[in-house]
Amino acid sequence: MPRKKAHPTSPRLRRARFLDESKRLHHKFKRIGSQAAKKARAENLRLGLPNCFLRDGQIYYELPNGEVTTEDPFNPPAAPDDAR
Repeated sequence: MPRKKAHPTSPRLRRARFLDESKRLHHKFKRIGSQAAKKARAENLRLGLPNCFLRDGQIYYELPNGEVTTEDPFNPPAAPDDAR
């Protein structure tokens, strides 16, 4: 016996529509976020600023010259105190 079509306001159809809309919004926001991140990385390089990213719990810095380092370019290590 064929299964009856669900009523347009049935819980099953409402849930299916909700999931479809959730997936659509997820992909839309993911695309918008990816575009914004790509634009920000390009702008940082244009301005001579390093890009920061996290991989396996370690912070890396991509310098404008293309070098990737784990040393923070914003806080260079302190020079030894030779004044004493």
